[in-house]
Amino acid sequence: MGSYNFPDEPGIYRCVCLNTGRSYVGQSVSLAKRKQEHLNSLKRHNHPNSYLQRSWDKHGEYNFDWHTIETCQVEELDDLEIYWIEHYEAFKDGYNHTIGGGGARGFKHSEESKEKRRQRMLGANNPMYGRTGALNPAYGKDHSGSYNGMFGKHQTEQAKELNRRAHLGRKNANSKPVVCVETDQFFWSMGEAKRATGCDDTTITRCCRGIKKTCGGYHWRYATDEEIELHNNYMTG
Repeated sequence: MGSYNFPDEPGIYRCVCLNTGRSYVGQSVSLAKRKQEHLNSLKRHNHPNSYLQRSWDKHGEYNFDWHTIETCQVEELDDLEIYWIEHYEAFKDGYNHTIGGGGARGFKHSEESKEKRRQRMLGANNPMYGRTGALNPAYGKDHSGSYNGMFGKHQTEQAKELNRRAHLGRKNANSKPVVCVETDQFFWSMGEAKRATGCDDTTITRCCRGIKKTCGGYHWRYATDEEIELHNNYMTG
């Protein structure tokens, strides 16, 4: 596990599994506090991100590297989170359930903003700067055969059932997949969200439809087709 201290400042951070290369990218107004919250939940085996928790349980604490990508102003957090999730493919092939920034869709960065962020990662500003050879966290680790996180992965009966439920969701409004915005957690149905969080499923539906703002202190929205496809692909391998 990375030993890098997180500052008590707003910014963007990354957690990467050294065995698989998959990442989780997040934002916080206090990087130090947010990292500790993640670690506490993972060690108690009740992290709201089930994909990250399963990977943590499988590969172990010391096969995860944590580092600060950059610190920033609070008003920059959403835009930067979207940028770095895309950069590390954390939504496409990682642990993030959304594209970041509160789940905003269709965000386009200007060439100027891309160049500014690229410059921020040059040289010593890059968290991997100078970490070559034996200094690299992945140095000497075998990623082939049974050491690969995807080795021997097959579609289970549970995965088949999840796929079936996802397709049924298009016919039944109450079984549509939903996302809890604050925890970034994906649920295949309102009922699953209710069982996991204790929130009323009817109120969750009203939040997704824009009738109410929050349920159980959380904001809720329907999952996008892209997110549903991602979770289908993840479960089926």
